[in-house]
Amino acid sequence: LDYGTHTLKIEVYDTNNNLIQTTTRTFSKTAPKTLTYIDYPIVNDKVSNTLKVQGWVMSTVNSSIKTYIDSNEIEIDRVERQDVLNAIKGYGDINTNPTPGFRKDIDITNLDYGTHTLKIEVYDTNNKLIQRTTREFIKQKPNTLINIDYPKENEEITDNLRIQGWVMSTVNTNIKVFIENKEVEVDRKIREDVLRIIKGYGDINTNPKPGLLKYTNITDLNPGTYTLKVVIYDQNNIIIDTYRRQFIKK
Repeated sequence: LDYGTHTLKIEVYDTNNNLIQTTTRTFSKTAPKTLTYIDYPIVNDKVSNTLKVQGWVMSTVNSSIKTYIDSNEIEIDRVERQDVLNAIKGYGDINTNPTPGFRKDIDITNLDYGTHTLKIEVYDTNNKLIQRTTREFIKQKPNTLINIDYPKENEEITDNLRIQGWVMSTVNTNIKVFIENKEVEVDRKIREDVLRIIKGYGDINTNPKPGLLKYTNITDLNPGTYTLKVVIYDQNNIIIDTYRRQFIKK
């Protein structure tokens, strides 16, 4: 049985197999005394490309662990932790915990930016879940700044839409531009003025062509309000940021 609450049910039948009475009683299967501690990441730790996972599990039974980032299982190494065995009492000893520690440096370059959950699950020798511990961490965005020169907010345009601006970042970026859900090809341009003025968002190495420029014909659009969307991606094609600007087709 899994650890936790269960129900015992007694059903009484007559000789014709008709149910006479049902009686139920709940009981709990107690999990082995177990303690999980996560050293790293700390709560809401801000990390970039590598996540350091470290901690330990002590239990009165031999145990195994599974590790997940969000819903994806991650292989992790069990290691000796004599400091834990010396300090933590009442949760087994070296016989049930020969390698209480766990440790792994995990590549998270393919994770989206934002908050994620590390989950440690502890199992007994029958592969029954004893305990689950979670810890949130944040994959930090690279320092990135976008500016849209044109169109201006709610600018009224008749036929040719001027798309102009720049993106600076501490990592190499590529961009995609959309009018509503239709992608528009936009040229990247050298912008010496931007490189000279904007500091703290990379340099010419990460921003060889920070500018973006395009004149696109919008005569096929019906009159009304539209959204220009600029999506910034890092070198692993992970979205860093999204910027929106409304304009009006007259």
